[in-house]
Amino acid sequence: MFIDPMIPHRLAQKLEDELADGEVLQWSGAPKPVLFDRSSALIWVFAIPWTAFAFFWTGMAFALTRGEEVDASMRLFFPLFGLPFILIGCGMLSVPFWRGRRLRNTVYAITDRRILILRAGKNTIVESVMPREIVKILRVEHADGTGSLRLMTGHVADFVDHTGPLRSQVFNRMLTDGIVIERVGQAKLVERKLQQLIDRVGD
Repeated sequence: MFIDPMIPHRLAQKLEDELADGEVLQWSGAPKPVLFDRSSALIWVFAIPWTAFAFFWTGMAFALTRGEEVDASMRLFFPLFGLPFILIGCGMLSVPFWRGRRLRNTVYAITDRRILILRAGKNTIVESVMPREIVKILRVEHADGTGSLRLMTGHVADFVDHTGPLRSQVFNRMLTDGIVIERVGQAKLVERKLQQLIDRVGD
């Protein structure tokens, strides 16, 4: 199967380079491109009043230290105390834009061996998940068929004591983590491809 032509060329090239000899691509896709990630916009509920207050406090500190009776060092450094809080606020306000940028530099793939998530940027980050590690799939699908899939992964923890390998009834629990395939088209089809891979490996 060919790489999805909707994937930007530079990401498609990186994905192709990641495939091992003989590894067959079953599906590839990229998140729906967005400038602004609305799912992260909730942070603005906190970020807007934080940043507004930080600007207000810094402005008041500047105004109240302009008098000649105020020490010169206080006049300089007291207003600067608010700058870190302004920077933190601006950082929080920018989160949805940074998330949008990260999604635009992400590509997903399902091969006959694994699930791949590749993120390009200053560094290229590649995450591989083997089908035998997947214990649960959660699909969130929108009316237009786009959606996200959370893949819960895990393994059984083995513990060792002085008697040798011990699989404890107390600690023999599934240690779960998860990866997310975000904002892809035909989410139900992607889930079907994942399930086919899991079933094939399990046979």
